[in-house]
Amino acid sequence: MADARVRAVQAWLNATYTGVAGWNPVAVDGSVGPATVGALVRALQVELGITALSDAFGPTTTARLAAHGDVGASSAPRLVALVQAGLICKGYDPAALDGVWGGSTGEAARRMTTDLGLASRFTGGMPPKVVKSLLTLDRYEFRAGGTSAVRAVQQWVNDTWFARALDLLPCDGRVTRAVARALVVAAQYEFGLSDADATGTFGPTTRARLAEQAVVRRGDVDTGTRWVRLFTAAMLVNRRPVAFAGEFTAALADEVATFQAFSALPATGDGDYPTWAQLLVSTGDVNRPGTAVDCITEITPARAATLLAAGYRTVGRYLTNADVPNALDKRLQPGEGATIVGSGLTLFPIYQENGASLSSFTEAIGRTQGARAHAAAWDQGLPPGTTIYFAVDYDAVPAEVRSAVLPYFRGVAAALRDAGRVYAVGVYGSREVCTTVTREVLARHAFVAGMSTGWSGNAGVPMPGSWAFTQVQTITVGTGDGVIQIDKNAASGRDPGVSRLSTAGAVTDPVLAYLTVLHDAAVAHVAGGGLGRAHEVAARLVLRYLRLPDETAFVRGWLGPADGPFTAVADAALRAAGLPGRVPTLTDPVTFDDVPLATWAAAAESALDRPPGLRRGQAHAGDLVGWGGGLVALVAAWWRVAEENPDADRWTAEHVGRVDVPGPLDNRTLVAHVDGPLVAARVRAGADLLTAVRAHWTGGPGTAGAERRYGDLLAERFRSRTETVEGAALSVLTDRALAPARAALAPGTPWDDVLHPDRRSRLAAVARAFADVLALRAEAER
Repeated sequence: MADARVRAVQAWLNATYTGVAGWNPVAVDGSVGPATVGALVRALQVELGITALSDAFGPTTTARLAAHGDVGASSAPRLVALVQAGLICKGYDPAALDGVWGGSTGEAARRMTTDLGLASRFTGGMPPKVVKSLLTLDRYEFRAGGTSAVRAVQQWVNDTWFARALDLLPCDGRVTRAVARALVVAAQYEFGLSDADATGTFGPTTRARLAEQAVVRRGDVDTGTRWVRLFTAAMLVNRRPVAFAGEFTAALADEVATFQAFSALPATGDGDYPTWAQLLVSTGDVNRPGTAVDCITEITPARAATLLAAGYRTVGRYLTNADVPNALDKRLQPGEGATIVGSGLTLFPIYQENGASLSSFTEAIGRTQGARAHAAAWDQGLPPGTTIYFAVDYDAVPAEVRSAVLPYFRGVAAALRDAGRVYAVGVYGSREVCTTVTREVLARHAFVAGMSTGWSGNAGVPMPGSWAFTQVQTITVGTGDGVIQIDKNAASGRDPGVSRLSTAGAVTDPVLAYLTVLHDAAVAHVAGGGLGRAHEVAARLVLRYLRLPDETAFVRGWLGPADGPFTAVADAALRAAGLPGRVPTLTDPVTFDDVPLATWAAAAESALDRPPGLRRGQAHAGDLVGWGGGLVALVAAWWRVAEENPDADRWTAEHVGRVDVPGPLDNRTLVAHVDGPLVAARVRAGADLLTAVRAHWTGGPGTAGAERRYGDLLAERFRSRTETVEGAALSVLTDRALAPARAALAPGTPWDDVLHPDRRSRLAAVARAFADVLALRAEAER
């Protein structure tokens, strides 16, 4: 949005410096961008006597400004005016652009200095280092997408190492490449390195000294060093919920152990070197043992033996070669898959024909390559449910991810859907790419290009929650016929790889067989009882049996106890059929996520009880067994971190339906809450439970089944109106009649505070964000 005060700055710059050699006039558009900031830097260079002007704030400008000293009341009017111009562009109000350092200018400078974390260093003027920071696009006030804890880290770094060469950080609460680099530089300062040697590179010296000097553990307190506080800063930058402090508490140790387990490191709870490395650089500890590899070389029996002897258990291989003349032959060779799985290794497939530049990514290319990947995987005998990792092998910046990479993956997903949804979408790329594609396109697993430490998409970006593999180091192992060069990978265990070759069977078959036995037993159990709508009675028996293992007090109170005479009948029927007594999850045929069967069953049973005549935008207690309960739990989770994440709508949008991070309304739970009511609607319309499930999961005449679940839910429950979803969601969160249900679902949450009238706008934003997620998913299904 154009700002009249910024227009005045731009006009002043042009009027003052036009005619100076090397001056580039700036557009008077009221928008602060690189051109305006570059003009401010050039103007400063003119005032410092520099004749070779540049938009870059280089070493000469830095040295001349340092020699000048603070800019303040005694400075030349045009230098003061430049500071006033910079303050205006940063959003502070010096009251005038007149070159006079008066009270308003001093107050604006003080506010900015305080926002930088340097309140104690303000002495009335602006030090050279602060002037340099002023003439950037950095922001110093909290911004959406940031956290107050990260802002505290930024301010602490600025204040602690103010006297060193490290540039001041923005203080907007957002993690950036600059923040990630600053933590490495800060560690190097703690080692005692000079400004010249503290480059921010995570090289051999930094690795060795972290291992020697920086290990921290429970009970340690910073006295003379800052290692504990620096470690907690690194945890916060990686979005781990810890206190920013100089004491290594038991709570910190617990969260460190959680992070280590997530990162496939030994869960010691100590701030040891492998953990430091995992926090500070995308490779982590390059010497950590790996259990997976990827390579372009055929796996022969001798090479398979080498990998097994070296401790590797999973190997990634390419499905095809690039579709160009004289392409490198890196593809999985005929019979190679059988060699891999026959040796005791497992296999994960990679698809990359180009993928090394922006031009490789369009939706049309994604459709073509998705189809080629499906055909190649099928020809190799990879079983249904296998994840194929499609590669983004360059440092795609966020704008390119939005404009090209996401459309490409939507094309891939559409092609795999059109081919029968046999294989799942996986993504290879930077942490940023993997995280975004996982969230936006529901990619099942991520393969992180961890060795590309220079990529901006790996710097300051936490490991995606859905990571399956991450590259650590290129090495050569074996001798003779068994020698092979590999990229050593760490593996999370989320994708165990393919252990057999067979294209037979659909991913839902095991659960369908299980449900068939239960359904037949329920039909026999109610037969001859003279019950009206016997198919619905049988459906309820099966659904109650399915929710029995994970039944909560709230669900039992609303739907009644799950256990009853049918429990023994069902147990006996499953034993007679040679099937397990309980199946905890079903595999979603669309996302291949593991959906909790008990949650699905409770949502379906509750939907059968929906009161007749209920307005579509009206909530009822049964909604809280399903999607409404998930939303209540999500708000309770947000409330616990609301101080750090004040943007309730943004936080909600990030956490509803997440594939990569477990939560009260993650993807697997959301699918259960959506599919349950849709199956119940078919039962209410007269279908028996088994027919309803088959029709929903596999489609049928006139229906796309689960492929259109979100659109169907909007139509069936909300009349296809997002406003109706929003109204029902807000009712779930605020209706006084549902207060006991909210208290039971999220005990310990101070609902009186959450529901305070002053915060109603936040809850409305949550409801709107929830409705938007459902609408976006419905649109993606078309």
